[in-house]
Amino acid sequence: MTRYTVVWEPELHADFIRVWIAADSTLRAALTRASDWIDRHLVVDPDRQGRPSEFDPACRTILVPDTGEHSIVVLYRVRPDDRQVDVVAFQHDLDE
Repeated sequence: MTRYTVVWEPELHADFIRVWIAADSTLRAALTRASDWIDRHLVVDPDRQGRPSEFDPACRTILVPDTGEHSIVVLYRVRPDDRQVDVVAFQHDLDE
């Protein structure tokens, strides 16, 4: 088991906060659960979770479980030499 540090890119973190502020209570709860899940689960063997991204071969995507009625997908990059996971994008089912 290899442990990693999860880092959200600053612009993504700001976007996440903007979406959270504008969201209704159901989506806020889903986003909060997703954020917590990402920070807890991608610290262990992130290269074995999710699947390779169709859009960026350097990244992986994962559907965050247990987000209620909302689907939240995260795009992340694993940097094994640094033992770091960079969360680079997220999409929820209300994105247009």
